[in-house]
Amino acid sequence: DYREDAVEKCRITLEAWRIFLKQLACTSDVYIMDGCLLHELEKFYFRSVLSFEEILAFYTQISDLLKQADVILFYLCRSNIVASYQNAFVFREEGWQSFKRKQIDRYQESAMGSVARKPNDLWEKLKLCEKAMEDICRAISIKTVWLNTSEEDWEELAQQICKKIEIEGGA
Repeated sequence: DYREDAVEKCRITLEAWRIFLKQLACTSDVYIMDGCLLHELEKFYFRSVLSFEEILAFYTQISDLLKQADVILFYLCRSNIVASYQNAFVFREEGWQSFKRKQIDRYQESAMGSVARKPNDLWEKLKLCEKAMEDICRAISIKTVWLNTSEEDWEELAQQICKKIEIEGGA
């Protein structure tokens, strides 16, 4: 059943983070990981059988583990997610567009309760998903730096990240 699969996925992911953090404790290296904490969050919200409270509990457990490793979460966001996706649809191939539309369209209200006023509106679903993701980022207990990527100045963003973690680079 889908619910049991989702709960098992959470258990496996938590265990993977525990193992990784044990390995991390044995080194003084700095790790910069792209999307590894929130990678599955989008999938949870786009097609979740778990409630918002269950998803929040999952990420709270992960953030409690990560606090031990002096982690900084950089949340890359857009000032207008709908405009960003609409613009991306102009420049991306049809296969990507179709995949993203299906992903957004599969968003289930179970993750947010009955809040979708326009359940057939793809863009309304995307905004609800974005809000849920932001609510999670605000609720977790690790240091989070919000970076607006609307300008797509990746060199500047890399420099900001390097400055926050006190390393050279970003050029």
